[in-house]
Amino acid sequence: MSLDPSILSPLVQASVEKATQGAALDTVTGPAARNDRATLTAQSNLLQSPEVQPELALLHHHLTNCILSHHGHLPFPPFQAETGQD
Repeated sequence: MSLDPSILSPLVQASVEKATQGAALDTVTGPAARNDRATLTAQSNLLQSPEVQPELALLHHHLTNCILSHHGHLPFPPFQAETGQD
């Protein structure tokens, strides 16, 4: 899975600017801010695919819970570890 970094560049730049101004969590408008559990679950499932680095999925999970908490929502459940059992 490959993503052209230039696609994300404007989003990352705007996010960093907001974060350095201390307003990042107040200006988030995505699925975590809306408590859209269906979208969050879909994102989480995609990030747990073998093609994605595990660190990226953990970062997404942590940031999601920070946003949920800031907006007064319950945290997203922890990842379920695969046991390898059938």
